[in-house]
Amino acid sequence: MTIHPRPKTQTITTDIPEHLVEAFLETTTDFLANARGGKTASQRAAEVRAQDKDQGLDSLEYLLRIAERDTGNIGRHRAIPGRSIQRDGFSL
Repeated sequence: MTIHPRPKTQTITTDIPEHLVEAFLETTTDFLANARGGKTASQRAAEVRAQDKDQGLDSLEYLLRIAERDTGNIGRHRAIPGRSIQRDGFSL
């Protein structure tokens, strides 16, 4: 059996109206249970942001590989000063 070290804690004192005590305790208990399991909204949002960042970097890496790849087409394109790019006699 593994005994995890107790995390550092901080005491928080707040006054709650009597008619809200039960709801407050239930909300706090749910939050702490979810936080232990990594399921709070902010934790999920951080995971999504990290996934989006990874996907964005993957996309940029893919575009960079395409941009750096020599396709051999550069010889067929020529620029004419003051005009659009010409390809095999057709304007692009």
